[in-house]
Amino acid sequence: MLVACSTTETKLIKQPIFCPTTVACQQISVNITTNKDLVMALHKSLNQTDICVTAYQQLTNCINIHNKGDKQ
Repeated sequence: MLVACSTTETKLIKQPIFCPTTVACQQISVNITTNKDLVMALHKSLNQTDICVTAYQQLTNCINIHNKGDKQ
């Protein structure tokens, strides 16, 4: 009598995503009392927005690259 080999379904383990993160995207604190303060706050917030947009684009790109690898 032959004993049959049983096969079990193997579960695929997804690889973790290692993408860049940043803590630079935070609300800025301002104390506006003069026009100079207003200009400096605008300058600071525009710079902060640029940093956050770049961080978002990098994260999105990293996730998309990872997802393309999963489909192959």
